[in-house]
Amino acid sequence: MQTDKILEELYDTLKNAGTEEITLAKKEETGMPCDMIVMLIESFGGLADAAQCEIYFLTEEEVGTDMFFCRITLTEEVVEPNVPGLCAEISTLNYEVPLGAFSYDVGENALCYQVNLPLADAMTEKEIRDEAEGCIATAISVSSRYAGTLVPLATSWRI
Repeated sequence: MQTDKILEELYDTLKNAGTEEITLAKKEETGMPCDMIVMLIESFGGLADAAQCEIYFLTEEEVGTDMFFCRITLTEEVVEPNVPGLCAEISTLNYEVPLGAFSYDVGENALCYQVNLPLADAMTEKEIRDEAEGCIATAISVSSRYAGTLVPLATSWRI
């Protein structure tokens, strides 16, 4: 599959749509086994803070099947005593969201939302690009919708 080409096309589409803070990071820069798009989403979910979105493909050799990933980090400042309540809320929300899932990344102390899309061998480049664009739009929409609730729950000290 021509995932590098598709990633570049996605980058061009997002850049042309007016995304100001966006880069196409090469794997040598990121330490990942692939290139990735990294973009900042300003005023995310009605919050003053921005969210970071990472978009990339991994191959069958790397994860067992060709996959598309869109990961949005809502915050990397989760307050440790809030983790149980945050995880309970995440569990409830994940039951309701139509695609993807929220998670708490222990290693990065981050609240994230991620969509993973397995790619069938028979998919054309256009089909992959269209599906990826849909996943990106859904990931931004769903995570933005709940950011106003989850980020304060994750980052505000509770007594």
